[in-house]
Amino acid sequence: MSCRSRSRRRTARWWRSWSANLSPSIFHAGCSGARPATSWSWAQPERIALGNYGENVFAVGLRATLPADGSAVAAWGIDTQRPGGLGGSVSTQIVASIAGPSAAFGPPQPLTPASALFGYPVVASAGGEAFVATAQTHGRLLLATRSAGAAVMQAPVTLDDDVNGDVLLAAAGTHVVAGYQKDNRLRLRVR
Repeated sequence: MSCRSRSRRRTARWWRSWSANLSPSIFHAGCSGARPATSWSWAQPERIALGNYGENVFAVGLRATLPADGSAVAAWGIDTQRPGGLGGSVSTQIVASIAGPSAAFGPPQPLTPASALFGYPVVASAGGEAFVATAQTHGRLLLATRSAGAAVMQAPVTLDDDVNGDVLLAAAGTHVVAGYQKDNRLRLRVR
């Protein structure tokens, strides 16, 4: 018997003995109160964007977050491409839709102008608030906020001008951080 197979058997025995002593609720500690551990299942799919925007117009870059108040926030781009199937985006408008606790998603709310070219959105939530950010290449970095319990996003604010187009969001507790690139330097803004 090889050393490798003895090691695998020891690992398997250890896992069986360790996992047998675990309480089933330990695996659901991060979601306590959402549902009982025995009823975890996926909900039926729900349409949040129109099925067909038209010729050369597509929904792209879907992102979603779940704020602590039980709502859901989804954001995506409406990408308009050159006619004739040649590809290449002419404009990408960012929109967001909000579903309250146990409610359906509302209509898409435009966060950027329809005629501009923005990058795919990024989303995060901190407490009951939700955030959607997007940026233009060599343009503005926009951040839209949804207050806890609100049914719509607030108008986006410009966090910075002339960014390099990439943005990220991360959140913990009640704080959110936006990371982006400007003048070939990485930058972070914390709220």
